[in-house]
Amino acid sequence: LRHYFTSSQKATKDSLYLDALVGLRKTFATNVNASEIEYAIAKFYFEEGNKYDQEQSSKYRWNYKKAHCIALAAINETYGGTQCKLLVDQIEQRALKLQVEKVYLPSTKILYRIDAKNIDSLHFKLIRFPNSFERDLEFEGKSTDDYMKTLYKRNATRTGTKQLENPKDFREHSFEFTTKKLEKGKYVLVVSTERNFNS
Repeated sequence: LRHYFTSSQKATKDSLYLDALVGLRKTFATNVNASEIEYAIAKFYFEEGNKYDQEQSSKYRWNYKKAHCIALAAINETYGGTQCKLLVDQIEQRALKLQVEKVYLPSTKILYRIDAKNIDSLHFKLIRFPNSFERDLEFEGKSTDDYMKTLYKRNATRTGTKQLENPKDFREHSFEFTTKKLEKGKYVLVVSTERNFNS
């Protein structure tokens, strides 16, 4: 059935394929391999969800959620159930990206952007670099990553938590925040989903 769906050129192949899967679901509802049908339906909605373009329309926006609900209910020890679990894990995967400018004027507020997926809140820590940062990095022979881990343990200039508007559609959303102006110097803004900044 999957082969005919992927190779068909019919304009109505999507609805025909879904109708066929729903028919199989009713016929084999008590079959030990019924979860494979559920996976096929969930996979169909997931792939349709990839077509979503928020600048064009809201069509397909909630398809990831449909796929998630179907797959989550079909998780079990069978092959199909295992495939459903993998799909659920894929849909639930979190993503986080921070965008900041390299230089800000001391007299202006700091504007930064967060792109987040499946995240409800974030913890922030603003740390000022010591004046000897470059010299210490070279003298101690540490990599930048190792030095940053040490730096994270320093007292923060500012800390805070931001609640993100997560509509539970399993998609990436963008947020813009500002922080008060800072004294002249070098700073690093650390963002984490965990209060203890372990991730």
